Amino acid sequence: MSMDIHTFCSLYGVSKSTAYRKIGKYRDTVLKGHITKEGKKTEQLDDFAVEFLSPKVTPGQGIEDVLTRIEKIETESKKNYDELTASIARLSKILGANKALFDDYRRTNNEKIEQAVIKSAMTEERVAAVEKNLSGCQEQMRKLSEKITATDERPKPPYPTRRTSGSQ
Repeated sequence: MSMDIHTFCSLYGVSKSTAYRKIGKYRDTVLKGHITKEGKKTEQLDDFAVEFLSPKVTPGQGIEDVLTRIEKIETESKKNYDELTASIARLSKILGANKALFDDYRRTNNEKIEQAVIKSAMTEERVAAVEKNLSGCQEQMRKLSEKITATDERPKPPYPTRRTSGSQ
């Protein structure tokens, strides 16, 4: 059963770089005559080359390797979980501080807005009072102006007015 290197790598779970490195090391010795080229790049492996290049596993070794890998993954997962938990705690603390700052800012801003509204209302009341006072003053001015006009239109007395000295 011959197969190309790409199929061999897929079937046996071997990286292409590992397969080509091993082929390069043993091409002129053990694998001589067991690798043929088809076309420009495709190399075919015969049964002996496939058997020689396939990973060697002793009974039980595969299970031990899997168990070791599982233990490494568990250890790494626990470490990542601990780091993630610590990061979440730090972020929660920062979020709490930011929320407190935001609440304080919002409360202060609301107080300032309330003060501005109160000042505005007071200013409007003052303006209304000044306008009312101005209106009253304008009314008094109008009445005085009418009195002055009425006084100017009265007939003049028939007797002569006194002259001041020096005008004779």
